[in-house]
Order: sequence, then C-alpha cells, then structure tokens
Amino acid sequence: MQPEVASVSDGHLASQDAGSGSEDGMVNRMSGDLERKGGIVIATTVSRVQLLGPLAIPARFARQEGGQSLRRLFCAAKISALVAHASHGWQIKAKDASVLITEGTRAGPTEGERTSEQSVREVCRGSVESSSSLVIADFSPRNFERLESFQEIARKTGRELVAMAKDIYMLHNLQCINGSFMTDGLRIYNEVMDKSRRKWEKEVVQTNYGDRYVSHAEIRENPDNYILCFSFFDMKHLLDIEPNGGNYIYSSCEAFNEEMEIDFKRLWQWLKRFNMNSCGFSLDEDRIPCFEKCYHASGHASGEDITWAIEQIDPDYIVPIHTEARDWFAESFENVVLVDEKKPYEF
Repeated sequence: MQPEVASVSDGHLASQDAGSGSEDGMVNRMSGDLERKGGIVIATTVSRVQLLGPLAIPARFARQEGGQSLRRLFCAAKISALVAHASHGWQIKAKDASVLITEGTRAGPTEGERTSEQSVREVCRGSVESSSSLVIADFSPRNFERLESFQEIARKTGRELVAMAKDIYMLHNLQCINGSFMTDGLRIYNEVMDKSRRKWEKEVVQTNYGDRYVSHAEIRENPDNYILCFSFFDMKHLLDIEPNGGNYIYSSCEAFNEEMEIDFKRLWQWLKRFNMNSCGFSLDEDRIPCFEKCYHASGHASGEDITWAIEQIDPDYIVPIHTEARDWFAESFENVVLVDEKKPYEF
C-alpha cells in the first residue's frame, strides 16, 4: 500500500533551544497532541529556537494502514537553522528520507545582496550612534537573534533597551521552558492606561520585573538614554513621550501585501509628525514603501543553503512549498513534485 504524506504546519510542532533540556520532556510538555514516531523526522525553527530531535507528527496523520507505517518524512520548515547549526545528529535522522517537504521563500538563481546578522548589527549600531536623541527599533520580538543584536548595541552605545510588557511576558514564558535569559538588561515601557484587566501583566510581569518599568516622562526627559522596541502598533505611545527628532530603525521583513503597504504609509506620517528619521524604509515619489536590505537578514534559507541541505538529506522526492521558485526546484533537482492545493498525492 502506498504511504500517506502529511503536510505539517509550524503550529503543530514543538521547539526548544539547541542543546538545552530534554527532547523527550520538551515534546511531552509542549506537544500533547503529537504522537512520536521513530520513522518520521520533522525539523522546524523560529530563529534560534529549534527541534532537531526524534519526531513528532500529529496523531491523526500517524496511523498505520495494512500493517505499514508511514515512510520517513522530513519536513524542513526553515532549513536556514539546519545550515547554521549543522550537526551530525540531524543528518543521521534525515538521511535518505523518502519525502522532503521544504520551503523556498528565497530559492532561485538571483537573490540580490545577501546579509548576515552580524552585518545587520553593524548597520543598526551605526544608525543608533548617529542619533543624539531617541531611537526606536522595530523588529519582531520572536526574532531572538535580532533581540540579542540590539541588546549588544544598547550596551555598546550606553543606552537602555526598552520593550513592551507583552513582549516581556512572552520572553519570560520562553525562559521558563528553556532556561535562557533573554530578558536580561531589558527595561519595560510603562504604558499610560488602566492595567486592572491585564491580569497577565500584574501576575507575571509586575511580579517578576516590577523594578524595570520606565515611564514616558523619564524617556521624554532623557531620550538619548533609550532604545524603544516599538512596532507600528505602539506608535500611539509617542503622543505621551512627545519626542522631537531621533531615528526610527525598521529591521524586519518588507511589506508583502497591500495592507502592510498602507501601514507603512501611516507609519511614515507618524515619523514626520515627530521629526524622526526613518532608517530601513522610505516612500518613493509614488508613495510606495521601499526597503533597505542591509537592515534585515532573512531567516529563510538561500538557494545555496537549500541545495546543501537537499544534498545532505538525499530524499527520494522533493516537495517545495511556500515558494515562487517552483521552476528553479524542477530545473535544479530530480524527483521534484510540484503540488497544488486541495489535491491528494501518493508517493
């Protein structure tokens, strides 16, 4: 009987920091709905958080039919971390997998200028040093490498890095899981609002980090002492801080739909209202957002990295997903299966 192939999303996968904690314990804690199967290998990453260990797959996909279990599946949600943290262990588990499901966001022969986290750190540090007033850094709090970069930048420039309470709450919970210290040195912006309904902030953030709050008045008085980790949706707090000048550093992904483009146009107006310079993006003469690639290093694998991983795994079939470079996969490798949505496939 032909085996099924399950497409597994990031939401079904557990994760842990490489080298810390027990894989078995981590799977049991974070993946109650997952059934471990020795013949199935899954790898997923969110920045440096990753699972490279013994396989989990949603139980509804992990059934046996006719006495035969599923053939070996390797699902590489983000190959880039496998390349960055290459180890003999995952190669053994993934080697000769029957089916490789891989993303290909940056796959293709032409990718433009490649950036590294180190180069992004240096560019962002330069933008911080060029400001004699307030600095705002806009990046995802789940991009832990970027967080570490700005923590280092803050130390080297004599500033304090200030995050939102919701981000501290998330980082605190991750620390409880993997024992890291991502909140070290972070201050917390004290929002002007009624916090009585924010039970999570009172019981977790205020209890554990109550001495780290900094008010809008303190930031207004000494803006050159701080780097604020604000996103577009936090810009409303500038009405309380009332800055006059400074640098806004956008260090995240480009706009990829119309709604995001509209948000950047609105963000541009906020920055102009407070006389802040924009680093990382601008609007062209047609008011279309343009982005500077040197301010962000993508977490997605390059075509070169994808090629390396495929050569290491040597699967029977390659299934590219989340990519606009389907032709590149078909031309570069043998046994590529180009799948369409809502259509079953047998291997």
